[in-house]
Amino acid sequence: MATRRFGGAVFDHGAQYFTARPPWFTTEVQGWESSGVVSSWFDNGGSAWRGVPSMTAVAKHLARGGDVRVSTAVTAVSPGDASPWRVTVLAGGAGGGEPGTRAGELGTRSEPGTREDEVALDADAVVVTAPVPQALAILDAGGVVLGADVTRRLAAVTYDPCLAVLAVLDGPSGMTSPGWWRQGDGSGDGSGVGSGTRGDGAGDSAGIVAWVADNQLKGISEVPALTVHCTIDASVAMFDDDADDVIAAVLDAVGQLPGHPGAGRGVVASQLVRWRYARVATADPGPCLVTDVEGAGPLVVAGDGFGGPRVQSAAQSGLAAAHQLIARWSDVVGSGT
Repeated sequence: MATRRFGGAVFDHGAQYFTARPPWFTTEVQGWESSGVVSSWFDNGGSAWRGVPSMTAVAKHLARGGDVRVSTAVTAVSPGDASPWRVTVLAGGAGGGEPGTRAGELGTRSEPGTREDEVALDADAVVVTAPVPQALAILDAGGVVLGADVTRRLAAVTYDPCLAVLAVLDGPSGMTSPGWWRQGDGSGDGSGVGSGTRGDGAGDSAGIVAWVADNQLKGISEVPALTVHCTIDASVAMFDDDADDVIAAVLDAVGQLPGHPGAGRGVVASQLVRWRYARVATADPGPCLVTDVEGAGPLVVAGDGFGGPRVQSAAQSGLAAAHQLIARWSDVVGSGT
């Protein structure tokens, strides 16, 4: 759930909407709606919810009252000395990856605590919700040794990439309200893409474009601004290509879609976002994974890699992670409210 601003426009460029099917999550979302945090964008066999004013509103709402540290790259999680765990971070976002990579792309790190700009935080327990490959890299950087069964289970979680092209237009896109187009049958929680229609017969462009949204018609941008998600195949094929080449190819494909979104309009500004771990391809069947690490304490790995590639699955995973910690410390699992 990500929002970006540039060129006078606002873009939702990660998850485009979410659904709420489990009763407990429906109740939660209704509370968000009452608080003005979400609203229904369109009907998808049930409400397709969006954040107000944008998709990051939900995370901001949930973070109220918490000690949340942004622009901070976690480089390692390791067994601690004064406490069960030590979390090593770089303040100011140093060491983070390319914009749009979830939690940044982890590269080679120095030993925890050896850099002047590193800060070590003490923790009684750790919940890691980054995409599993990044979670494993963070743990490996801290010298955490996981059991063979845990490693096998985490290694089985896989992801597909997605290239997202963001384009500010010099006039209306030509799309109609509610402002989205999605290829074929789509793919669930907003990771697919309409003029409020599912597209067929779009020719070669259908092999490139999975989703198009007009952020102005969506109600988050004052100026016309398109978010375009590429198909899995196109994202794999072009992931490491030159950004300008990708943007040109994708916008050309968009102009060939039914209704020709953006056709005849100039592009004022554009950006390419490379989501390496955009959508879970193979999820762990459980809501989260909890294990004890020798020399440390409980470790919980959670997120949308558990239970299925939907926002509601990630929410369920977070709730399960909280229950695991509550059970460890109080022997009483809360009601989930």
